[in-house]
Amino acid sequence: MFAQHGVGHFKAIADNLPLVEQLQIVLAYSLLRQGKTEAFNSLRDDLLKRIGDQEPLLVTLARVTQFSGDNSGAASILTRSLDNRTKKGIRSPPEWMDNYNQLLVKLGSGGTH
Repeated sequence: MFAQHGVGHFKAIADNLPLVEQLQIVLAYSLLRQGKTEAFNSLRDDLLKRIGDQEPLLVTLARVTQFSGDNSGAASILTRSLDNRTKKGIRSPPEWMDNYNQLLVKLGSGGTH
């Protein structure tokens, strides 16, 4: 709770800085480690609305989501990141592509996107 209030105060001061989202991803991971799945899901959903196309944040959030056991959610976040890369005209495969393909195989969606 103290950390959530701290992030809230920092967000009020500098909401446009990516540091806020980085701190919130750390907080989300902390909530997950404490077994507070509903709080994690809520914070994750809020972050997904705000982080836009910031690939490093999306990939980190996807990895934390995968750690939570939500492979489908993790794959969805990585798909969003791939879509953002396509919109930007980036054609080279990202370094996390193998992880993405493994998630797709686990989900029965094949792989090699």
